[in-house]
Amino acid sequence: DTAHTRGRFLLVSSLVQQEKWEAALSEAEPLLEDEKTRAQGNYLIGRVYFAERKDAEASESQKAALAENPGIIEALEILMRAYVRSDQRDEAVTYLTQHLKDNPKHFHAHRLMGDFQRGKGENKQAEASYQQALELMPTSAQLYQRLATLYIAQGEAEQAIAILEQGVEKASNPLGLMVVLGGQYQRAGDYDKARKAYEDVLEINPNVLLAANNLAIILVDHYGDEASLRQAEEVVETLRESQEPALLDTMGWVNYKAGNYVRALTLLEMAEEMGGKGKEYDYHLGMAYHKNGQLEKAREKLTLAVADDTEYTGKDEAKQLLSELQGS
Repeated sequence: DTAHTRGRFLLVSSLVQQEKWEAALSEAEPLLEDEKTRAQGNYLIGRVYFAERKDAEASESQKAALAENPGIIEALEILMRAYVRSDQRDEAVTYLTQHLKDNPKHFHAHRLMGDFQRGKGENKQAEASYQQALELMPTSAQLYQRLATLYIAQGEAEQAIAILEQGVEKASNPLGLMVVLGGQYQRAGDYDKARKAYEDVLEINPNVLLAANNLAIILVDHYGDEASLRQAEEVVETLRESQEPALLDTMGWVNYKAGNYVRALTLLEMAEEMGGKGKEYDYHLGMAYHKNGQLEKAREKLTLAVADDTEYTGKDEAKQLLSELQGS
């Protein structure tokens, strides 16, 4: 019965985690004896072999599972991963092509085909595969994400934004898409929409650190009014325990903008010590050193900040202050 089969699934999974391969196989094999559970049995046996890195055996078991029940998504996923790990991508595509002929409404197979096509640089074919998958499963956030990633890689920002907006509206769990959409608005310079996207994310889950980080930066760099500064200070509270350089840098920069210059410098130096590198890190540190009266260090960091053609918000300010410091 279903409960008994479910119990075997859990037991086999536990044994696989413990790398008890023979015990796992002996628990899965009885499922092959009943026609109703044969597909699940083959799938489980294939899982054991895959975990054991026996890719040929894993592939045969998953093919047997799919012959019994073509709709087992996990079996198809493991079969494709076994092919890839064995460097048999052509065989994977051949199998998928036939599988799609036999099962044209298997959305996951279309998604996998899109992944292989994208990997080979066949972007138009990949786009078509992802679109076919979306028609069959319009609530899948993963599919909108893949299409958006494809468009972004091709420099098609408008298409990326359009598909992400569609995904936010239709996907069953759109939170990740909302974060990516905020990033695309930000890159396009549409800060009002980016701000709204990140605020919406944080309203659903205040602990999405990327959204908090990006919202705080937008608030201090592109608004800067008193209310936005206060909001940024509240937002970075969620980043307080972080040891990530980018998040420490953001906390430092918000403190700088709020006039807390000693606290700002402490955080910005921590960001650099934790591995933060780049022109914006140099810019932020240079400005903080200046406000803390460490003019030689300010000159050093600002010189680095303007040393090449890298563009970022505040570069003109960095150049202006450096010019003043060099003249004094």
